[in-house]
Amino acid sequence: MMLFGLLLVPSLLAALLAFMVRPYRAFVGQVNALLSLVTLGAALAFAALALAGGDAPTFGPGEIFRADSLAALLMVCVTAVATLTLLLSPGLGGETPYDAVQLRRYHIFINLFIFAMLLAVAANNVGIMWIAVEATTIFSAFIIPLTLTKASVEASWKYILIGSVGIALAFAGTVLGYFDFVTQAAHVENALNWPVLLATAPRLHPEVMRLAFVFILVGYKVVVDATVVGGYTDNLLFALGMLSLLIGCFSLVLARNYKRMLAYSSIEHTGLICLGLALGPLGTFAALLHLINHTAAKSLVFFLVGHIEGKYGSPVIEHVRGLLKVMPWTGGLFAAGLLALIGLPPFGLFITEFALFRAGFALNHPWLMGAALALLAVAFVAVINHLNRMLYGPPPESVTVGEVSGWRIAPLLVSGATLVVLGLTLPAPLAVLLNQIVGIVSRT
Repeated sequence: MMLFGLLLVPSLLAALLAFMVRPYRAFVGQVNALLSLVTLGAALAFAALALAGGDAPTFGPGEIFRADSLAALLMVCVTAVATLTLLLSPGLGGETPYDAVQLRRYHIFINLFIFAMLLAVAANNVGIMWIAVEATTIFSAFIIPLTLTKASVEASWKYILIGSVGIALAFAGTVLGYFDFVTQAAHVENALNWPVLLATAPRLHPEVMRLAFVFILVGYKVVVDATVVGGYTDNLLFALGMLSLLIGCFSLVLARNYKRMLAYSSIEHTGLICLGLALGPLGTFAALLHLINHTAAKSLVFFLVGHIEGKYGSPVIEHVRGLLKVMPWTGGLFAAGLLALIGLPPFGLFITEFALFRAGFALNHPWLMGAALALLAVAFVAVINHLNRMLYGPPPESVTVGEVSGWRIAPLLVSGATLVVLGLTLPAPLAVLLNQIVGIVSRT
């Protein structure tokens, strides 16, 4: 189908353009930003097809690509953030702290990373999905040390190591699941395609799938639910969710770097999503909506911290004072993004967290929900404390008062507006799409 080409090919073309033009020129970044609009349009078209109902579009030999409701939602999230990233990337014109070599490397690998992300969510085949996820680790590792320093190179290697361990565990789970599938179903066409695995799931060995699920956890949740009874997957998701909340929330207390603060916040919200996926259809709906809101909020604040670090020259919280005076728009939006992330109204994350905890209490998990609420209270106090120190007080003498260019602020207002809209109402098309996904994820 042409839409799959429009989704995947523009990122490859953008990477190829950045590779071919040497030295780097500003028009490369500008063309890349325009091409990202094509991928966003394709993702929205897939979402429209999902809303229309009918069979999910497929493409390729053995239907290796498929765009059901879940894939369409993830495509929209990935392409929306990718478009925002490329529109605000360095090297589109004006001053930049990076040289031509750095900009060329950045635009090559950011587009390859986007391609790998889209390939992973569009893949209907477990093997292709695994390869795509591994590729995201490799491509992003080239972007981390954009400025070559000992710290950045070390961070890149640590990222590769940690990411590769996770991918290796996922591969082990994939192999276990595949060999059990072959034992039960013998030779079947498209054996690694998700619909084929799901259809065969009731005949698989529960013991093998329990072990496989430990390795890959969320990836095979639907398949394992159809094989294993007794809430096995939900219990593991509860454990992982609470562990993530515990680590994320107390790491926020100890945070001294505002970039790491946002990373710890992501761990916290990953824990909430895991809890939601284990709380039945209502919890799954809340978790999916939480994913959308978190995408908008976290992309907003991550772009803003780039502005903040560029102005103050440091990622350390203690070095940032008087942000509202120095950069009123950046400071205001940064405050709004962090308030959204800690679940305050009128932002969408308040609604999703309320719905998630409502689902937990409805399913008779009062102690679990109480513990999760206590951890969120810890995160709330920590983030407010860090934010208060950054926003107020006298700015350092070396920092000049002045906002970044308006064209770098304007696109971020879309993320802020999305958070407010989803905090006040749930658009009917989005509700339909989420209910369709709940039907996929909660299928037993």
